[in-house]
Amino acid sequence: MSQKLATYGQWTYRGAWALELAAATIGLMTGVALGYQAFAASESVTAMDLTLASAPFLMVAIAELTKIPIATLLFSVSWVWKPIVLVFLLILAGITFETVFMGMERAGALRQLRYEDLVNKIDALEQEASKLASVDELGRKADQVDQARAEFEEMTALAEKSRAGFQAQIA
Repeated sequence: MSQKLATYGQWTYRGAWALELAAATIGLMTGVALGYQAFAASESVTAMDLTLASAPFLMVAIAELTKIPIATLLFSVSWVWKPIVLVFLLILAGITFETVFMGMERAGALRQLRYEDLVNKIDALEQEASKLASVDELGRKADQVDQARAEFEEMTALAEKSRAGFQAQIA
């Protein structure tokens, strides 16, 4: 039984390291990607700005990698140090939670911005369609006015012709 627990402990330890390495790698890649995105989007951003923007993610990655050694330390220190090490470990877990939470919040905000952009484009297209419909309606009204003018001129010409005919009969 003891050997089986030791095997499970080793697998748990390896799994925890794999998880922490994945979290640290994702954090580093996120920092580099966000820094590069800011660097590429602006002409005034310098390499130092890129470094400073990515530094917090590097710090969080280092914090991620220290959690397992600190958790191991928690089991080997005396009872006097256990509360201090536990508080430190909880702070590191809080940093991880805050980083993941902020990443999810950022992803949600980006999705919301994309949604708002689409809604704004739809509104602009609907306004343009409305303007085109009103221009089309004005065009139809202008056609009606032109048709009425043509009929008026035709009637005026007929009236002139009839008047000329009546004047010819009178004279």
